[in-house]
Amino acid sequence: MRPEHPSDPSISRCRVAAGEIAYTDEGEGTPLLAIHGLPGSHRDYRWLAAALAGRIRLVRIDQPGFGKSAIHRPPTQWPELAGIVADFAARVIAGPYTVLGHSFGAPLATHVAARDPAAARLALLAPVGLRPHAVLRRLPPLRWIDRAVQTPLVGRPVLRLYRRAMIAGGFPRSIQHHEVARSIAMIAQFRFADHRAALARVRGSCFGAWTQDDPFVDAPVIEEMLAVAPAGPRLRFPTGGHNLQKTRAVELADALVEWLT
Repeated sequence: MRPEHPSDPSISRCRVAAGEIAYTDEGEGTPLLAIHGLPGSHRDYRWLAAALAGRIRLVRIDQPGFGKSAIHRPPTQWPELAGIVADFAARVIAGPYTVLGHSFGAPLATHVAARDPAAARLALLAPVGLRPHAVLRRLPPLRWIDRAVQTPLVGRPVLRLYRRAMIAGGFPRSIQHHEVARSIAMIAQFRFADHRAALARVRGSCFGAWTQDDPFVDAPVIEEMLAVAPAGPRLRFPTGGHNLQKTRAVELADALVEWLT
């Protein structure tokens, strides 16, 4: 279930130590900070935002290197990125909040929750788990692809090919080549051991939601991770695909509001 229309508020900008973060801020009450996957933008949550309207405060960011955020040479190391997000939250939310991540945004949300005392709770939607999921198992090591993208002669053709493959897999045609390149670079730096260590440091309640028909992150990988995550609501849908924040927006919003309030 999803609302009749998505929510597309105007974009605001916040200056942090590393540069400028673009974000949207709507609603009042308990703050929920939403982090998109790779690639992506704040628009990934436009349907969930509509379903949450009037019940909580939803802050959606463009990660460094994506959307309208302007950060010169954004880092690819996940702890550094978590520091930038925590800096943003301290300036814009300025108090306790819940951090939510979808897909490859989930590990970043986990790193934020592990390091920022103000991030009191963690919510994960179709999250990357603690071992390679379906798509990663079919790909060559991302560090090889990242090196190829950075090679002058073959970089551009490889990037175009990878972007076409992502669009064929369901990503929007609006994704830019530089966003695809940044996604590859970030995933190449991702370490499952670091993700596991960050999850072990999370102390607040953890909300988890996923679908059985997710073509990107297979359900057993998600279920294994949530089994060792802190306790909290668990929502498993039979259908809805990878982007359940759109296809299951109404059900997710109702469950999140109940949990948060």
